[in-house]
Amino acid sequence: MRTSIWIGAAALAGVVLAAGLRRMEPETLSRPTQPRMAAVAPASMPPAPTVEPFRQTAERLKIRPEQVADFVAASREVVRELRRIQLQRQSEWSVDVDQQTRLEWEERYDADRRAAVARLDPFLDGGESHREFLDRMETWAATVWARDQGVYR
Repeated sequence: MRTSIWIGAAALAGVVLAAGLRRMEPETLSRPTQPRMAAVAPASMPPAPTVEPFRQTAERLKIRPEQVADFVAASREVVRELRRIQLQRQSEWSVDVDQQTRLEWEERYDADRRAAVARLDPFLDGGESHREFLDRMETWAATVWARDQGVYR
């Protein structure tokens, strides 16, 4: 039962991520018949600033300014760790094993996930926005990881 819930949650996170990706770049049905000219920005215009998603999250969560750098570093570690344990979990699901082994793997996955997310505890105060952030941690981590990998901008 518990395993089914986790599988459902992972599938839902994938659907939400896919929907977000689709919304970010709408499909075009036809290509223009004439070639496009590349837009050239005047030399006097500075490039548009890119805001790092970790810093955006720190701003949204109202992390104290003196803690932002530490929050960003910890968040990067959490994203890497969640990605690693997610990939490990996916590879384990491809192996045919008995139910007891699956339960042990799920318990290890839960413990690893909790340990990774606990790295952010010093920055979170239990407020409403912080609880919502923790509830959506896997989706946030997957989105940040995909953006960091250049999957979408």
